[in-house]
Amino acid sequence: MPSLVVRDAQLSAFARARFLAWMTRHLETHFPEQCEALGADGVRHTLHTAIAKAHGHGFTREPDVCRFVDLVFTFGLTFDDDERLPWARATLAALKAAGGTPAIEPLHRAAMLYLRDLMLGTDGPPR
Repeated sequence: MPSLVVRDAQLSAFARARFLAWMTRHLETHFPEQCEALGADGVRHTLHTAIAKAHGHGFTREPDVCRFVDLVFTFGLTFDDDERLPWARATLAALKAAGGTPAIEPLHRAAMLYLRDLMLGTDGPPR
């Protein structure tokens, strides 16, 4: 019986398809209103674009990419370059300046602080 040969490209394609399927279910569970408004094609397009943007910012680990996509579905596809969200631009610039592979935690933390301040009606953290 001939042995089965699975090439690296095939494994990569399978892993990507698995991640996209998992992310789609994740988004449908955690962002149902956005997914309904976008429709299946819109979710797929937004997901692919968000993943590409995450990679462009240096986020390559699946958990980091997932959290970046969550931020896209929370703040919009251009949140990372939105003048109304200076915390995102500043945090991403600081991560880039630090060099190396960035961690998503500083960006996620900045987003949570922004949401907290928005809910409390404050202009920023307490001084």
